[in-house]
Amino acid sequence: LLPRGRSHDWEGWRYHITFSDAFTWLGMSEMAKAFSEAGLPEGGRMTADVADYRKCILDAIEREQFTDPETGLLFVPSSVFYREGGENTTGVWNLDGPMWLFYVGLLDASDKRFDDMEAYVDWKYGRRMGICGRMAPGSEFWYVNQSDDCYYNAYLARGQYEKALLVLNSALVYGLSNDTYQAVERIDAGDPGYCPLQPNASGNGRYIEMMRRMVIDE
Repeated sequence: LLPRGRSHDWEGWRYHITFSDAFTWLGMSEMAKAFSEAGLPEGGRMTADVADYRKCILDAIEREQFTDPETGLLFVPSSVFYREGGENTTGVWNLDGPMWLFYVGLLDASDKRFDDMEAYVDWKYGRRMGICGRMAPGSEFWYVNQSDDCYYNAYLARGQYEKALLVLNSALVYGLSNDTYQAVERIDAGDPGYCPLQPNASGNGRYIEMMRRMVIDE
């Protein structure tokens, strides 16, 4: 696993098995596939490294996950040492948490852990018209399309098309500025004029990806 680091601007250095490691594995996997398809000699070694890294991440998840005593749901933390106090339990988990394991393909969308994660998000954070990225329980600040992109792709993979459409349409309605239709980083659900830090380039990229998936699936 990667050494402790920060995948966001919240305080704390963590072993982000569900975000930093997940995306590093995805990049390695895509490079190994490209090298193998090109017939390059490094392809075999890279493919073996990717398989070893995948096993390392999944083993860490199996060790760290536990049944949440309050809800009875299988809880997968963002990082190792969660129960020893090594993680912020609010926006970090909701935005950089196990949803990304499904997004990158480390866990299949049909895995029960997705159902438990979805139920935990609904219980702990709540969702608004398909918007998933609430920063903290009870907060009116939402990071739009950051987690919605993942849920959208997972719902498509699960054949839950009405949920996918709700997420996509809500992300377009709530996550774009009212004047220039640029992606914003976050919104205040109680203030329609609150659209800071726009345009948000990563958000624009996620919208393009969501629309691309829509066209492909259509």
